[in-house]
Amino acid sequence: LGFLTPFVVRAKILFQKLWQAGIDWDEPLTTSIAEDWSKWKREAKNLWKIKIPRCLIPSPVEETDSIELHVYGDASKWAYGAVAYLKVISKDKTTVRFIMSKSRVAPLKTITLPRLELMAALIAA
Repeated sequence: LGFLTPFVVRAKILFQKLWQAGIDWDEPLTTSIAEDWSKWKREAKNLWKIKIPRCLIPSPVEETDSIELHVYGDASKWAYGAVAYLKVISKDKTTVRFIMSKSRVAPLKTITLPRLELMAALIAA
């Protein structure tokens, strides 16, 4: 489903930094990478708190006025990604539910931000 995408992409970026720095598996980490790794490990302890509802349409379908799919893509110089939500509008309430997300680490070769935005749009499609 990709509901951990914002968390996992940070680890992917960290591994890319390790590769760029040429750090082998048995070498000590640089201070900045070690700090990033420690922060990531601390935050991993909170993942159990994430709750994703199983039902995408909380009210009976007959009572639903409209269902909308919203997909967003975005990029930075480090990564790009997309997320999809389902918006359900009924008489008494509107609910928005997470459907899925994807992310990719930006290539090592320098790419312009508009190009990365296009790559985000591609995985959003």
